[in-house]
Amino acid sequence: MQQNKQRQEQVVIDTRPYVPLFFLSIRPIVGVIVTIVLAVLAPITRIPILLLFALFGLLYVIVWVFFRWVRWMTIRLTITNRVVIYRWYNWQLTKKQREFPLDRITSVDTSQNLFERFLGAGDLVLKTPTGEEAISDVPRVDKVRDTIVELMERASS
Repeated sequence: MQQNKQRQEQVVIDTRPYVPLFFLSIRPIVGVIVTIVLAVLAPITRIPILLLFALFGLLYVIVWVFFRWVRWMTIRLTITNRVVIYRWYNWQLTKKQREFPLDRITSVDTSQNLFERFLGAGDLVLKTPTGEEAISDVPRVDKVRDTIVELMERASS
């Protein structure tokens, strides 16, 4: 009975991409700026078509944020005491999943630019004999890497 309890899989970390990094993009920022500029210019220049373009800019930003939010909701990184599971949906809403058994992982690397280091997030790269998977915008990426390495050491002993 005790052995069966020890072999039971337990979730150690369950996370989604880091919100500020996932939603930070130049596209909606430019969309908001264009919308504001056009909305201000429309009454000044008395060209009503500018107001219509401003509404299109606003619609673009709203649609972009909505689809980005849906994408964020469908990405999940789960680490158990046996396996690392990375789940996501692509734009055709096809579910994708990669599982990395801890005993098959050969290397756990991280990558952070200066901004990501400031926020404590970054990219996690899991390497196995059959390939590698880069997981972007992982919150507390150093803690996640250290946890995976610790679990790998436990699994190998």
